[in-house]
Amino acid sequence: MTVTVGDVMRHVRCYFEGEEVTVPLRDGHWPEDIDAGWMAVTSPDAFRGVYEIQPGGRAFPAPMAAGYRLYPPSDFLRLCRAIDDWAKEHPPTDAALEQVGSCATRRDGTVSDWQRVFSLRLHPWRRMFTRVDA
Repeated sequence: MTVTVGDVMRHVRCYFEGEEVTVPLRDGHWPEDIDAGWMAVTSPDAFRGVYEIQPGGRAFPAPMAAGYRLYPPSDFLRLCRAIDDWAKEHPPTDAALEQVGSCATRRDGTVSDWQRVFSLRLHPWRRMFTRVDA
């Protein structure tokens, strides 16, 4: 199972949003002159989500992307990598006795979802509200 930076941002309702932007795409690629970083795309709806921007890198097949530039701190990105590594080492299995949404408990009573395992480390990043809907 892969856990993306966007998954973690959505879970804690914290996108580290900056300015609202509209970026023209060139044949489904980010422009060469754009700064590398992150963006929460809110339009077009079919491509709504959080994207890592690499100048000239692959984006999605649309003429433009509208949304917010994101400025996640390096500590948060390191935590996202740790969560993704943990999720890959602990994939959901048929051993789950009960699963409600994305939360699962194994037959031996151990927790099998990253949200619970990392809840204390995620708490400082949690927000009540956000302008971003990605």
